[in-house]
Amino acid sequence: MTDVPSQGVSNLFQVLAYIVAPIILGIMIFYGVQRTRKRQAAVSKAQDEAVKNLYSDDEADRAAKERAVEGSSNPIDIVKRQSGTTG
Repeated sequence: MTDVPSQGVSNLFQVLAYIVAPIILGIMIFYGVQRTRKRQAAVSKAQDEAVKNLYSDDEADRAAKERAVEGSSNPIDIVKRQSGTTG
């Protein structure tokens, strides 16, 4: 009689070891991959925003220089304006 419950426990551990454990490991790996992808996407988005802001600042500076040169009567600025090298 005592042998039957221990056999049931042994079978239960086999089921856990061969069926449930790989499922749990697969879920954990999937979760880790998803977190990594989200983290990388957030970093990439932040980098893209920083580059976009940098280029927009440079473009604003260039446009401000062009506006300043357009109103200038300095001969060098006139030559730059005519040659297109104001920015």
